[in-house]
Amino acid sequence: MGVHMKGKIVLTNARRHEELKRFLEANGFEALIYPFVEIKPNLDEKALKSFLENLKELNYLLFFTGQGVTDFFNYSKNFISLEELKNNLKKLEIWARGLKAKRNLEKEGLNPRLFSQTFKELKSLLENYDLEGKRIGLINYGLTQREVLDFLEVKGAKVLSLSLYSSLPPKEEEKFLDLLDKIKKKEVKAIAFMSAIAVCNFFEIMGKYSLNLEDIVIGAVGPVTAEALEDYGVKNYIMPKIYTAPMLLKALVDKLADRFKV
Repeated sequence: MGVHMKGKIVLTNARRHEELKRFLEANGFEALIYPFVEIKPNLDEKALKSFLENLKELNYLLFFTGQGVTDFFNYSKNFISLEELKNNLKKLEIWARGLKAKRNLEKEGLNPRLFSQTFKELKSLLENYDLEGKRIGLINYGLTQREVLDFLEVKGAKVLSLSLYSSLPPKEEEKFLDLLDKIKKKEVKAIAFMSAIAVCNFFEIMGKYSLNLEDIVIGAVGPVTAEALEDYGVKNYIMPKIYTAPMLLKALVDKLADRFKV
């Protein structure tokens, strides 16, 4: 019993890929590393300093990602002591969208008052908030969240936005033609999507070509990524109960094991 047909599983993010690669190889699969996201530091010291100076005037502060939380604390300590920063933050109502953001805030001794897994869920939670004239700080994740800004501004909020890193599509799209060839030859058994931005970049690049994913097991690391897949019409996907990359790969391997049982 077990997997009797080795295949390839695509990892769409480069982070921790050696660890994930070893796990897949131990289970009889080859890992294909095709990063569909390039993370670039995007620190504007003047903008960060201004944001910190206005922190006391905010009513709410929303973090979208764990990376955003980490970068905010790491960069801010160049302008303000950690103790003063945390004291200022404790005077605000902090919101977290995403489990990693929540966990990283808790590591800093801050408990988000509002927590959601997706923006749709966040909107639902905020419907009962009176945000007219309220000042809200946003720590963006890679891209400015236009939909979020529009929603908050319609509710009358004054939004102060800060971006600390950029999530960019890969520069050399030609190298992904090799992946397209492997998909067409049915060598790829599964694709592991680790972020919503990776989903968007994948379909923006690969969608230019004739692409059939019908026989491929699709995996989403968590609800935000799953939401992005659904936006591109993908309804059948696997999502682990614990939203981490290792648990996603375990779920994919287990699914393939069921598919190839003798």
